[in-house]
Amino acid sequence: IPNHVWDEGVRHRYDLGFTYCTFASHLMLFITMVYSCIRKKITFFEAGVLGAASLWLYSYNNTRIDLFIVMPFLLCFYVWTHFSEGVRKDFISKMIFQYGGILTAVLSVAAQAFYNPGVPVYAKLNELLSGRLYLGHEAIRQYGFTLFGQHIRWIGQGSVRKNPLLTYNYVDCSFLKYMLNYGMIVAILLLAGMLYIGKKAIERQEQALCVSLFFLYIFAMVDAELCVLAFHPFLLKMGGLLNPVPEEEDEET
Repeated sequence: IPNHVWDEGVRHRYDLGFTYCTFASHLMLFITMVYSCIRKKITFFEAGVLGAASLWLYSYNNTRIDLFIVMPFLLCFYVWTHFSEGVRKDFISKMIFQYGGILTAVLSVAAQAFYNPGVPVYAKLNELLSGRLYLGHEAIRQYGFTLFGQHIRWIGQGSVRKNPLLTYNYVDCSFLKYMLNYGMIVAILLLAGMLYIGKKAIERQEQALCVSLFFLYIFAMVDAELCVLAFHPFLLKMGGLLNPVPEEEDEET
């Protein structure tokens, strides 16, 4: 299996046989989330093994975003499932787990739409996010929002490696990328589906799913792989949760 080096000047990253150097860490992040959802509650040893696997991948591909998500996820998931009786159906829980997708979408798109390099906070945040705010702002300025989307040729690191004359313009924000590509109607339907999943997860006391959804929203703010089922199956819960009978009761009957 080829293991190419992605030389980005500051960082030297290995792709570990994948088409892009972030994919291995993406898979490990969502394997961790899905495994946690299947187990419902994990032991300290399991959390340590999953965290160590992500650290090992990070030592090769230097994908900071995934590492900064998976570590807090494991900590929150372990503490919450071991020291809490369940999901409270209060305002805070609804804002985080049910409306979290909408709130993070609005926040991330607004941050890119109103990006101003002359504002120190914006400039520092853009630097920490590897230029994501600037690239998103330029994409909005160039293409704008439409109801039904438009064809856009996204040029990522893979394209630039093959042809250095191309200009990198990839938008690493799922919410913004889908709004530009597929239009506002599809984006609204997607957010409605995420709201539905969060609502049902709270009603059915699915702690693991709630935590996974929250960190999935954070991932979607800074990466464009929200709807890629090759990485995670969480969007399929839109259909799975249509069953009015909770899975535990259904199994008993």
